[in-house]
Order: sequence, then C-alpha cells, then structure tokens
Amino acid sequence: RDLFLHIPQEATDSVQRLLPMNSYRNYIVIHPVSRWRFKCASVRQMAEIVRGLEERGLSVVLSAGPDPQEKKMVEEIL
Repeated sequence: RDLFLHIPQEATDSVQRLLPMNSYRNYIVIHPVSRWRFKCASVRQMAEIVRGLEERGLSVVLSAGPDPQEKKMVEEIL
C-alpha cells in the first residue's frame, strides 16, 4: 500500500488564516512538550533554540496539544 496523509481542507484554510500570506511555506514546527516530561528540553533550552533559529532568519511555529500544562509550557517558551 502507498502511504497517504489526508489533510482536511479546513486545516489548510486554518493555517492560511493564521500565518501571513506566503509565509506558511517556509517555517519550522517544534512540538516542545510531551506527556512524559522527562523527554522534554527545559523551557530555557527551548527558548534558546527558538531564538537561535529566528536569529538565522527562520520562522518558528510552536505546537501543543489541548492539555493546559502543554499550553502553559509553550507560553513560557514564548
């Protein structure tokens, strides 16, 4: 079988609304949180990584699940 990843049109539309026109083609997604916290880099380490990527002219998008602790960690990184 061929592997196929279906991306719903609603998801594509949402990304295009959230990101400035044409910038959605060149960005890095980082999902810095895990349900198992021992797998995560610290907030400080992740902030340094994001800062370093942005200093190189790269756009960074941070993602998280719906868990309040995950959202909190992303906010702290920002």
